[in-house]
Amino acid sequence: MKEKKFYPMYFIWPALIIYTLLCILPGIIGIYYSFTDWSSFSDKIHFTGLENYKYIFTSGQDYTKYIYNTLMFTVVSNVVKLIPALFLALMLKEGLKGQNFYRGILFFPSVLPYLVIGLLFRSMLHPTTGVVNQMLRTLSMDGLAQQWLTDPKWVWGSIFAVDAWRGIGLL
Repeated sequence: MKEKKFYPMYFIWPALIIYTLLCILPGIIGIYYSFTDWSSFSDKIHFTGLENYKYIFTSGQDYTKYIYNTLMFTVVSNVVKLIPALFLALMLKEGLKGQNFYRGILFFPSVLPYLVIGLLFRSMLHPTTGVVNQMLRTLSMDGLAQQWLTDPKWVWGSIFAVDAWRGIGLL
């Protein structure tokens, strides 16, 4: 029977302290500030209770649309990344020829700054000068050329595709 290894708690404390200071504490402070009318430009903090939340849901502005878009992006982009990432992880675990090359290609987007990825795909998906539409026009598929980042019909798919490309190597 295997012995259970015991790791002393002093190995856990440094990581737990850092995680608490950098993740948990800022989250709690952010929740506290959501119940105030504090601005970073003033020193005064006035507790407003649920007024900020009441304003968001009853002001007639598009806040609920923004919340919906954020939740939709979070759910769909994670599903779109997770399924191919699991498939690719299983493939790369089996020892393909050139396995390290494929791992490098999959991990490469993870090290690129988000700004570079945004600029790259904005230029690729540009409606008139973008590589995607130019290629479609060259292949006489003008009907498939789209306004990838401006047409509400195509923008979600474009964003999900770029985010999936960027994140599949991480999962």
